[in-house]
Amino acid sequence: MHTQSDRPAGFANVLVAYDAVNRRVAAREYISINGDTSMVVDMYNDHAAGIKYTVESTSGKPTRCYKQALGPFVEGCVPDNATKSAGNYVRGLGSNSLAASAFQLICEPYALYLEVTDKGCIPVEELAIGSLHGCKHLQNE
Repeated sequence: MHTQSDRPAGFANVLVAYDAVNRRVAAREYISINGDTSMVVDMYNDHAAGIKYTVESTSGKPTRCYKQALGPFVEGCVPDNATKSAGNYVRGLGSNSLAASAFQLICEPYALYLEVTDKGCIPVEELAIGSLHGCKHLQNE
């Protein structure tokens, strides 16, 4: 049986672009094991066309490319059972500002913290904290 201390240290960083108007989502995930970036996964979901494109790369070279059918576009917004955690605030300055609100959602075994724009309910940031099968998780998007 493996314990948490003898497992390889894994880390994933995901950058996401969300376009609700054109129903598109793009993401780049960097996956590292023991401090070395072992894989990069690029995903592009074109919901208007109903297709998801994925490219997996290792050492900067594509190793696997595929496309698959997508289901309907799900608009991002705050679930009804979330509570406002930090109130309303503004990110940025002057004409380069963004009005947003923060919410907390308990979804065992995780606590989720969501930040969305006040206009359009566009996701700005998400933080998930919890533990699953004895492994502690912290995920920030």
